[in-house]
Amino acid sequence: MEFSIIVGLVNEQLVVGDIHKNLRYFETLETVNVVSRTRRDADGKYQTSKEISFQALGRNFNLVLYPGTPVLASDFEVNTVDKYGEETPYFVDPNEILTGHLADDKSVIVEAHFEDGILSSSIQFHNETYAVEPAWRHLPAENNRTMIVYRGADIIWNNGKNKRFCGGIRLGKHNASFPLDENWNECQEKKGQKRAANKRKSCTLLIVADYLFYRDIGHSSVRATTLYM
Repeated sequence: MEFSIIVGLVNEQLVVGDIHKNLRYFETLETVNVVSRTRRDADGKYQTSKEISFQALGRNFNLVLYPGTPVLASDFEVNTVDKYGEETPYFVDPNEILTGHLADDKSVIVEAHFEDGILSSSIQFHNETYAVEPAWRHLPAENNRTMIVYRGADIIWNNGKNKRFCGGIRLGKHNASFPLDENWNECQEKKGQKRAANKRKSCTLLIVADYLFYRDIGHSSVRATTLYM
């Protein structure tokens, strides 16, 4: 799968809301334990990994992560677009994205990256997703150096319907996850039908972040916005 990301920098405004109106329950983390390892495989090549562990929501999480992600093509690119429509290339190292699994369950898919030493991660079990995010996205203190952890099932949706979780949340009047389609389940069914009919192993995607996403989710950083997406 190939990705091209465009970040739009057109100024808009967003009102940040009360996290308790958007999440039924969450916990905060001060730190996570990180151990970096380098191993030599049978072919003589060295492989690096990070082992990240923390406790939250009544669980022990032990993540085993490797640099890079299989969904990014070798010609993956990022461009910023200003209010005049001018595009500027921006380099992001794909190895800053970490992918892996739980140490005790390789079927659990984990994606992660660090923003100024703070972990952001999506931990996808078969029937539930856990998210770790910087607390500054959701809590008012600008100098907050903690993280929050929550379940996708604990998101409070505006229409009261329970939906499958597909990313992080943005608080305030624009209460939504990124990305999320209103007809998510229907979309997934259609995707499954298309996959059955089409055996292609890759596709090209163009992902666009508007200014609100760039400012409130990416903390006005092109790098952080790209890594989150």
